Amino acid sequence: MRRALVAGFVVWAVVATGLVQAAPAAPLRRARALVEQRHYGPALAIYRALLKRAPGDADLLIETARVYGWNDENAQAAKLYERVLRVAPARRRDVLRSLAWQLLWAKRPARAAEFFDEYLRAHPRALQARLGLAEARAASGRTSAALQAYRAVLAREPGNARARLGVARMLVRERRYVPALAEYRKLLAVRPDDADLLVEVARVSGWNNRNARSAALYERAIRVAPQRRGALILPLAWQLTWSGNAERAIALFREYLASHPRDVRARVGLGDALADAGRPGQALIQYRAVLAHRPNRRNAQYGAARVLGWMGRYGAAERVYREVLRRHPGDVAAQAGLARLENWGGRNRAAARTLSALLRAHAGRTGLRHDLATAQYWSGFDDLALTTLDGSRTRADVVLRRHIRHELAPTVSASLDGSTDSDRLHIVAMTLNSQYHFGATRWLGLAYRVARLQQNNPAIRADNRLYGHEVLVSGGQRIGSLDTPWGTVWPSVALGVRNYSNWQTFAWRANAKWIPTDLWRVDLYSGNEVIENIRSIRNRATFRSLDADVSWQVLPRLNLGIGAGAGIFDDLPGDRNIRRRFRSHVLGVFHLHPRIFAEWSFLYFNDSNPNVQVGYYNPGAYWEHRATFGFSTRWHGFALAARGGMGRLTEDPGSSDWLYFWRASIGRDLGGAGGLRLVVGRTDSKQLAGVSSAGYRRTYLSLGYIYRF
Repeated sequence: MRRALVAGFVVWAVVATGLVQAAPAAPLRRARALVEQRHYGPALAIYRALLKRAPGDADLLIETARVYGWNDENAQAAKLYERVLRVAPARRRDVLRSLAWQLLWAKRPARAAEFFDEYLRAHPRALQARLGLAEARAASGRTSAALQAYRAVLAREPGNARARLGVARMLVRERRYVPALAEYRKLLAVRPDDADLLVEVARVSGWNNRNARSAALYERAIRVAPQRRGALILPLAWQLTWSGNAERAIALFREYLASHPRDVRARVGLGDALADAGRPGQALIQYRAVLAHRPNRRNAQYGAARVLGWMGRYGAAERVYREVLRRHPGDVAAQAGLARLENWGGRNRAAARTLSALLRAHAGRTGLRHDLATAQYWSGFDDLALTTLDGSRTRADVVLRRHIRHELAPTVSASLDGSTDSDRLHIVAMTLNSQYHFGATRWLGLAYRVARLQQNNPAIRADNRLYGHEVLVSGGQRIGSLDTPWGTVWPSVALGVRNYSNWQTFAWRANAKWIPTDLWRVDLYSGNEVIENIRSIRNRATFRSLDADVSWQVLPRLNLGIGAGAGIFDDLPGDRNIRRRFRSHVLGVFHLHPRIFAEWSFLYFNDSNPNVQVGYYNPGAYWEHRATFGFSTRWHGFALAARGGMGRLTEDPGSSDWLYFWRASIGRDLGGAGGLRLVVGRTDSKQLAGVSSAGYRRTYLSLGYIYRF
């Protein structure tokens, strides 16, 4: 382009030589020869000398201005064109467009736009001038006007790449990323191997939280221009982290840090990727490496506090956030971090109120939306969480929104359960269940259960096999809000009918979960049930009960609970037996990822009429102490859990024995195909016994499948 302009200039100069009377011919010829050879510096020295002799020569001014422009001295070129306007007003039309371009390139876009406007009034179809006007408006911050001008060029010339790129960039400036990316896609269709364009589109895709797409574009740019790998692996690593591909990001961060060991941003990024990969301890090492040299580096402080919170070290995390706030009292991220710690520590309602106030004051902070939605969801307000997440495209928000909607989706489920015990009672049952949510506050359910009971025990004088059926219609709703002084209640009720071997009974259950305030929970239960063994069913034994449990989250990792209840056994002979129950527990969590816990629990009950012998276990009094250890984790898409322990039981009139128990489960979310869960366990707790107590043990297995629409 420039070579053609120079050649044209030489032709023009030959014609103009006869017009430039004031300039000596020989120096002018030397200057033009130097211009033809692109020796602009020496040529301009001659032109400056000539202009001293003929300062008002308009042709010489124009010629010199052009050479200044070719030498990228745009400000000097613009000054000479402006001198032409003063010394030769009649030449205005000749220099107007050139002056506008030189002003634009000299970073005087507002002045350039005035001259482009003037030129276009006389030449409305001049596309290059209109493109220049668009770029001048863009450079002077007039985004809407620039967008209008770029679109005017595209309307006349749809294939104009500069205009389309300008439209995309103006849309980006207005944060209208979706239409901007549509324009970028059209450009990439024409220029698929343009590394600069690939990098620009990758950057905009990242701003639109399309991190996986952004990472793919960075990788394309590296393939197209391998020499740019060193500059592109860092943004690629960030996008891989944010798109959930932390392991690949870790490798790239390490590669970059091998050649840039003192790069603080990259080391913080490595910490973030390690944290996302489930390695908080290693992440903390990276953050602390940064803080050792830059103790006030806030993104490293945020990262360290965040992983300390994930590790359950809430006190240490709080101290980091408090230190940030001591130096920067209005720091929003630190305030949100403290609220996040409250949420993780069980103060969900307080965290939701704090985060809601922060979001109102800082509506543009997308991270606040995720934290607030999490607090609302953990407080039991799925509808508020979905409203908070509405429209967000960040990976974390999309995952949380999908999870909440998944839980609220209509479901059908089936389970097959089997158990056998030392009383030779074998039970196989199948349950079919369906549930439908009306929004996030009400639900209805329908359940059907069929069970086959078989007992091969000669000590039991009864038929050795029978079948039972149960149909229940259930429903529940949420009462209260986050701001209700008395908290929130989730009551539910189930009504139906049971039929065991032509013995039909009315079935009912009523439950309520009450969260009066953070850290406290009250559970109420009442209902009736059939004692599910053959002898009890033949004697038509039923049990009606009312129970209440209260739990208190004393510390983020320590929970205490107590409960009490009473129930009445009725049977065909008319013997009534009242059972009173008391229970308590202390639960401590030692590690969060995986979750490792220990629990001590105590159970006591006594029966008012221990002489009743109709098939259920009926001691005068029963005590049971248990120590339980367990863990749960996720591994390659599987949900794994196991628990087990030992205890001591005592039953009236003074006999006692050791007990043991274990239980393991594995679950798998199959995505659109539903989910599977397998549970297997064994116990010798005598509270589940039938007629016998000595040496009692029970083994059970359950296989369940759930499908969400």
